[in-house]
Amino acid sequence: MARGRGNWLSRFQPTKVLGEIVHAIFPIVPKPKPKPRPRKPPSEFKRRKREYETQQRRTRREAEQEREREQRRIQRQRERDEERAERVRRRQQADPYGQIWMEEMLSRPNARNNYPAHFELFGETPGIADMPDDERQELWRTYLENMAKHGHGRYRRDDPRNPWWQASGINPRTGRFDWQAWREAMRYSHRRAA
Repeated sequence: MARGRGNWLSRFQPTKVLGEIVHAIFPIVPKPKPKPRPRKPPSEFKRRKREYETQQRRTRREAEQEREREQRRIQRQRERDEERAERVRRRQQADPYGQIWMEEMLSRPNARNNYPAHFELFGETPGIADMPDDERQELWRTYLENMAKHGHGRYRRDDPRNPWWQASGINPRTGRFDWQAWREAMRYSHRRAA
């Protein structure tokens, strides 16, 4: 065999020839596509499962919305409480006697709101104007607890053992206390002493 010339067999491609022969004898016909099967309606189990999952998603969404609403409500309440605390702090700095009145009297459901009359009567009590402010505030609290609240106190209001008379140093029977002004502040209609 001479070199450089190729072998005639090397040019022969048996697979290609065989493939053509086979295709000529047995032509390849594509398989027809199957007809789509009609979808069965979902079973009762699958239908209920889908409804359950939808309900769960809706419930989670509603729960999330409810949590967001609750957080917004809590935030608004916190802001209102902070504003209220700030107002109370400013009011307390401006009028500590009014703040004591609020603490002592307005917490009672049957309290009669007549702060100006009581405060005026308290200010006209002999010896009050000469006291330091912190002692005066404590005396104001004692006055409210023992003289202005209804149905409170161990002693009657005109009893010398009443803590208000002891703290103020006034004898209730000497006439230095204006009982008529006190009755008006208490909104009593009768004239006799307490």
